[in-house]
This record gives sequence, structure tokens and C-alpha cells, in this order.
Amino acid sequence: TVQNCLVDRAGASSTMASPPSSPLQFVPFTSAPDVGFWKELGRRKLDEFGLDEAPVPVWGHYEVTSHGRSAGVVAIGGNAFAGGHAVATAAGPGSYPVQGTVLNLNTLEAFKSLDKNKLMEAEAAHLRAAVATQDGRGLARVLVLTFADLKTHEYYYWFAFPALAPARPFVATPAVPLEAALAPLSVGALGDALAAAEARLAGVRGGDSGGDGGGSAPASRDLAFFVARASARGLVVGESGGVADERGAFEVSSLEQWSAWCADAAQGVRGAPLLCMRDPTLDPAHPGWPLRNLLMWVRAQEGTPQYVHVVCWREAPGSRSASAPASAPGAAMAPRSISLRVRVLPDPESGEATTSLPQAVGWERNARGKLGARMVTLRAQLDPHALAESSVDLNLRLMRWRLLPELDTERLAATRCLLVGAGTLGCNVARALLAWGVRTITFVDGGSVSHSNPVRQSLFTFADVAGDGRKAKAPAAAAAVSAIFPGAKATGHELHIPMPGHAVTPAEEAAVRAAAQRLDALVEAHDAIFLLTDTRESRWLPALLCAAKGRLAITAALGFD
Repeated sequence: TVQNCLVDRAGASSTMASPPSSPLQFVPFTSAPDVGFWKELGRRKLDEFGLDEAPVPVWGHYEVTSHGRSAGVVAIGGNAFAGGHAVATAAGPGSYPVQGTVLNLNTLEAFKSLDKNKLMEAEAAHLRAAVATQDGRGLARVLVLTFADLKTHEYYYWFAFPALAPARPFVATPAVPLEAALAPLSVGALGDALAAAEARLAGVRGGDSGGDGGGSAPASRDLAFFVARASARGLVVGESGGVADERGAFEVSSLEQWSAWCADAAQGVRGAPLLCMRDPTLDPAHPGWPLRNLLMWVRAQEGTPQYVHVVCWREAPGSRSASAPASAPGAAMAPRSISLRVRVLPDPESGEATTSLPQAVGWERNARGKLGARMVTLRAQLDPHALAESSVDLNLRLMRWRLLPELDTERLAATRCLLVGAGTLGCNVARALLAWGVRTITFVDGGSVSHSNPVRQSLFTFADVAGDGRKAKAPAAAAAVSAIFPGAKATGHELHIPMPGHAVTPAEEAAVRAAAQRLDALVEAHDAIFLLTDTRESRWLPALLCAAKGRLAITAALGFD
């Protein structure tokens, strides 16, 4: 039998018969970015980042749940850029935020060639600063390297969960179930003490608005890392037949108490403290990834003994009845926590130094089990019309980022354009307006598509002249624009423009007046009017109306008239 934490009635801690000897291995994290994260990354790339490749703060979270389906998973969603408080609030009880950085590159070549070792060294600097603190804030980190191909909606990414690596691996005793290391009643007592400590923490932090802005760990009602020790009247525990004292209980606190509690143990006042973490994994033989940095932290703390008892707490909030052993009625599930004893400081005669700067490891392996990136595509999950719109917008934003920073793409898209004439000029101007992101295009023309038009006028095909009869140009051009880009609001008006010098018979007068009124209303309803007909007379009335209404008139007429 293995006794990981034998506490006698005087509160002193005894060590195990055999010292730790096996190199300690850890269950790595697995990344789980959802569709919301990629959509938000794409939006921010378009609206905020542009060509800026500066690191951006990001937050994910891992869970300790009763179902265990998310064991060892770091989830990162659409709220990842909103700050740690937003992530912690959305995730709920049993979830623990992970702070990190997203580095989004502009090209796939830059993504592939980026110096990954340099990135990890920067992460090591963050972690070395975290292990030097008394509260251990920032021990869980995530690094996300991405390239967002917004034209194809493919996202290349590589996650890392940086962890400091000692010069020589930590060694530990084999992990045992926590109820084998502690009397069953004391396992429940530890859970009760943890719940009480978190309730106190929530009360202390109740006035914290949580507006961390992504720069600091959020206020949380849950302790991802904590320390515990038996109360003054300790417990006789272990598999050797010790009997639990009903008056015994645990004290639980945040990491700040570690050094003080170690000093109490060294003076014989209290038992040795337990170093505890919320473990998101379920492997019965190995602890989860967060323990790596926690052990580096405890090694750096004043008063830490050579051997430390570690508890990997895997019970979800509310998963078992208070102070109830696993076999007691009312216990929701058998406990899954494990305990082990770790040598955190080397033997003095080994000559191993603990003052050298530790380096970081932690790049995630891909689906093939190799160190490398992954790729996800959202094309199948996006509406085809939305894909077309975002691709058109992307081209304009790229132009603005690289060539014309002052280009107001939103104003262009909102400009209502009236094209007077749907011939060769009208077709080409319409295609150009689509390329510039204009959404509202209205055609005015009184003619029909002829057999010679499709080879010169890009919006028409042979189908427009075949069959029962030739199609009117304006509606046919509008239909073609909508087929090319469904996001466009295209309409066509079959209208003969009244022209000076053209006689109007009494029988035609009503129709001419109606045509003039329709043209007047169309000019009124648009912002820019393109004069694209092939005679000066047909351009006269539209030009006059533009001048009268203060509309922008653009003529693209050919010829010497």
C-alpha cells in the first residue's frame, strides 16, 4: 500500500517508505477552437487588425466536469477576445480561464517560416515572471499562431500550451486514488473546505467588475490552484487502518499561503500542506498539463520542502455530497482525484542547479501525431451568399490596407448608382461598380438585346435573344448582375428617355410626360448617375435633372458630339 499523506493527531506529516523515483509525465492539453472563434478572428482581421501582425490577447478555458467529455480540452470561442471575465462568466462553474496570445500572420509563407523557438522563448519569459509571484497568477497560458485565408475561408493554426521544463524531469511516486491516500471521510472534508474557500473568495471579489480588458486574470469563484492542510486536530489516515477523527477538517486557501504553511510545518506547528490543482484530465496514472507550471512555481517559493504532496482534484463542483465518502448514499459519483508525492528540489549531492532559466515547451501535435499545424475550413458552414459578400469586401479591404488607406469602402457600398444606358458602356460600368463593392445598381434603357450585343456587352448572352423574343436590356442587365453577385440590389427600368429635338405627337404626350416623371423619380432616389447612352440628346434631360437635384453626374460618352 502507498500512503501519500499520513497525518497524525499532532498534525505532523510522515514521508513514504520509498522516495519518488519515476520521471513524472503529464497529460497534454488538447485545443478546441469553435466556429465562433474563427468567425470572430476573421471579422477582427477585416475590421481591426488589417495588416497588423502584433500579438493580441486572447482567453480560453478548460473544464472539470462530472461527465468528463471535455477532459483535457482547452476551449476557445467567439468571446475569446472579450477578456477573461467574459470567458469565465460564459463558461460557468467548473471552468478555469487560460490567458494567452493570438498571433495572426498575413501570409501562409510567414505562418510556416515564423521562428517558433523565438515565440516559445517569449512565452517562457511570461511564465518565469508568473512562477516568481506569490499568488501564481498566469501559470496557465495558451499561444495561438494563425493564418486566416479569408478568400477561401480556410484557417491555418497551431496551438501551444507553454510550460516551463526543468533541467531534469521531476520524479514522483506512482499516482494513487485520493481515497486510497486519505481516509474516505477526509476526501469529503477536503471537498467541503474547497467549496467554503471558493465561497469566501467569491464574497471578497464580489465588488470586482471583472473589467480586466484581457490583461489580467479574472476574478473567479473557483480556485484552479490551491493549498490545503489538516486542521489543528488532524486525521489519522491511510490504508493501514487509521481511523478518521470526526472533528478533523481541512483548511483550503489560495497559493499565497504556501510559504507560510510550509514554515508552520517546519516548526512542527501544523502538518505539511498539500499542493492542489483542479485537474481537467481523467488519466488514473498521470496528472494534467497545468501541474507542470505549478511545480515550477512551488520550486521557486520560499520554504518549499524537497518533497511535496500533490493532489490532482478532479471532482466537478457539486458532483458529490458534502463530507460523504464515495460509497455513502447520496454521493453522486465515485471520486476520480489522484494523489502523488513529487520531489521538486534535487538532492544536494546531485549537483543539479535550479537557478538557471528554464525554457518552455508545449507545441500541440496535429491529427497525425506530429508537431505541426492544422487547418479548418468554414466554407461548408457558411451561406453561399454570405461567402460572396465577404469575399468582395475582402478585396476592397486589401486594396485599402496596401494602397489606399483613405478609401471609404462602407461609403462606396452604400452609394446608389443609376446607369442611364445598358449597352456596352452600361455593362462594363456595372461590372466595375460591382468590383468596387457598390450594392445598389439601377439600369434605365428603352432597347432590347440584339444578336450582335452579347459579344460586345458583357451582361448579355445568346439566351437573351433566343426563344420567343428579345429581352428588354434593362431588366436583363439587372438579372445578370444579380446572378453574378446575389448581394447586389439590381433593378431594371424599360424607359425611353425624352429627348430635345424629337417631335412629340399629341398621342405620345402622356407617355413622354410619364417617362419624364419616372426618370425624375429615379434621379431623386440615387446618389450617382452615370450617363452612358450614345447620343447627346439622350443625355440632356438626365444631366438637367442631376443639376437641378444636386446629384453627381458622370458621363462616359464616346464620340465627337
